[in-house]
Parts: sequence; C-alpha cells; structure tokens
Amino acid sequence: MSERTMSHAAATPMAAAATVTDAVKVIERTSNAPVRPVLNVSHADPAEA
Repeated sequence: MSERTMSHAAATPMAAAATVTDAVKVIERTSNAPVRPVLNVSHADPAEA
C-alpha cells in the first residue's frame, strides 16, 4: 500500500463521522423528533430536514 492510500483510508471514517454528526445536529434543530433511529436508515434526504 502506498502512503497516500493509507492516509486516505484513515481520513475517510473521520469525514464520514463528521458528516453524520452534522446531519444529526441539523435534523435535531429543525425537528423536535428523536433522531437516533434515523441513523439506521441507509439514506437520508436532506431536503426533508
């Protein structure tokens, strides 16, 4: 494996976690419904937030 591949592999989960966290914050702010079950859905439509 190249150094670049390793660094990309390490960065991707961090970016995904940050994206999910931001999405949860937005959903919680725009609707007072509990959000945790939504994380089990494979895709979320940002337009509905």
